[in-house]
Amino acid sequence: MNLNFQQDFFEETAKKNPNKICVSYEGKNFKYSYLDKFSNKIANFLITNEIAPNDRICILTEKNINQYASVLGILKSGACWVPLSASFPNARISYLIKVLRPKFIISEKKYFTNFSSIFKTFNAKVLILDETKKTSNNTYNLSSLKKYKSDKPIMKYEVSPSDLAYIIFTSGSTGNPKGVMVTHKNTSTFLNLSKKLFKFEKGLRFSHFSDLTFDPSIFDLFVCWMNAGTLIPFNKRSYRINPYIYFKENKKIDVVFCIPSLINNLRENSNLEKKEIKQIKHLVLTGEAIPKNLIYDWYKHVKKSKVYNVYGTTETAIISHSYEIPKNIKKDQSIPVGKPLPFMRVILMTGNKFIPLAKKGEHYVYGPQISEGYWASPYLNKKYYINNPIDERFPQKIYKTGDILKIDSEGNYFYVGRSDNQVKVQGYRIEIEEIEHAISGIETVDQTKVVVDFDKKNSKKYIAAFISTKNHSLNQDKIIKILSNKLPRYMVPQKIIIINSDFPRNRNGKIDTNKLSRIKNGKEIRTNN
Repeated sequence: MNLNFQQDFFEETAKKNPNKICVSYEGKNFKYSYLDKFSNKIANFLITNEIAPNDRICILTEKNINQYASVLGILKSGACWVPLSASFPNARISYLIKVLRPKFIISEKKYFTNFSSIFKTFNAKVLILDETKKTSNNTYNLSSLKKYKSDKPIMKYEVSPSDLAYIIFTSGSTGNPKGVMVTHKNTSTFLNLSKKLFKFEKGLRFSHFSDLTFDPSIFDLFVCWMNAGTLIPFNKRSYRINPYIYFKENKKIDVVFCIPSLINNLRENSNLEKKEIKQIKHLVLTGEAIPKNLIYDWYKHVKKSKVYNVYGTTETAIISHSYEIPKNIKKDQSIPVGKPLPFMRVILMTGNKFIPLAKKGEHYVYGPQISEGYWASPYLNKKYYINNPIDERFPQKIYKTGDILKIDSEGNYFYVGRSDNQVKVQGYRIEIEEIEHAISGIETVDQTKVVVDFDKKNSKKYIAAFISTKNHSLNQDKIIKILSNKLPRYMVPQKIIIINSDFPRNRNGKIDTNKLSRIKNGKEIRTNN
């Protein structure tokens, strides 16, 4: 297999299609030649500043041309890009910079202002892409790039397939996020396979829904660019409130990669009948269970589209299983996550034992898309990246996903549930323990239990936290404010149930979740939320 790196796919397209639009938003159109030259300047700047393979460069920007140029520029320099999010609280930004020790942070003026004290604490060098005035000794700006060439950079160091392409942090069970280290080999394997898997036409318009801190964004960016497409960022607050506005304002979107909840929102608001939706050609769903009859209703209105249900984790480089959903799908039909991609192998474990031809079990996977492990986390690496249980002579590590899967007679896998406390809410991977750890750190909190519940009215999952405390002044607003300074927005519980007594427990002394559920509904113990 030809192991072109991420940036190689882009550069090949830019060379063949310099005048084609590669990014479009808010009335602005950016050509492939522009993004190519902009990213070259960033790369040459980094190379001049002695950047080497595996050096970490953080990105903290809006979802815009600055962000895309930063990703490409870092890759072209040979370094490893690490996305940060403005939705992260100061504590999380501080922790990530502390453990990563990035050589540079590429940002924008407003975020530099918001997090300047953290950058200063760690003596971080910052490149501000929408600023022209120098603000301190460790800051560089757009003017700093002018002296650097827009020609293709010449790297000082050779980059190998085993070097890191990016690190993305996911929720962690120990109270801190864990950084997944993904190599050029991992991403190159997937991108090459995507050509055969999806067979997208050239020149399509791709949505970019996911935040850069979530790996579906790599699909959006690079699958788009390798197919000479145009990327349309989902970058307005109004879009999140009403997704249909995104499709209406951007006229024509051909490829959509998103969580089923977004499409279900369109269905529940009778938007599947709208012309902007009916012209979608490819719909790729991931991250959560598909609501009942959603695909049946989709094909009823969007008749010419193809729909895929895909499965994967950050640790498996975006997608490890895929299933093209047939148009003749029946009502109430269960939809599998599909078969493993070529070169990926699956083992189902039952009771910590590998059983050949098992029909159901904990999902282990190995192959060229398996990441290198977690950044600076030997304990987690030992726990989740294990030796091959089939043949100890096989050198490649196998990743323990923690998911329970089952397989049918046709070789398609179905998601069943989790073997641990990890959950997905609105497409975000969340470790319950991390939320509980943050709540336990609040003074006067005695006990806490975090659960995921389902809002039938809005057809959405949400996070609820039960808190036991004798402090009658501690209320929901105070707790949410505290947690907002500790956790990303998507991890802050939407509902807080405060109990001024101990949690109910069963005969074994464990928390009785059934009784807690009744408490939530106000039937057993009075709450003060």
